[in-house]
Amino acid sequence: GMNEVGKAMEAVKEAMRRLGPSEGLYLRLAKLHLSKREWSEVYNNAQAALDRNPLNSEAQKLVKQAEPRIFAGNATTSDAKSSAKPSSAPAGKVHDLSL
Repeated sequence: GMNEVGKAMEAVKEAMRRLGPSEGLYLRLAKLHLSKREWSEVYNNAQAALDRNPLNSEAQKLVKQAEPRIFAGNATTSDAKSSAKPSSAPAGKVHDLSL
């Protein structure tokens, strides 16, 4: 793969089709996606390698590296939404206090 990541990815996918998926092929595909900074694909393929062998330290490192980049965007948007609510709003049921 002399800087031809696309061809290498296609070769790995073809090997998966012909030989069936394996831990090594998933790990190789995750590393190729890492070089292209495609974090969701890194996570998916590394997680698939971990499903086949939970003790694979390389796959664990890739998952830990990809998780913050994937899930950080979701956490910040939900935190921003919750902090945007006015604090004077009632938390529960509204009571009518008119006489």
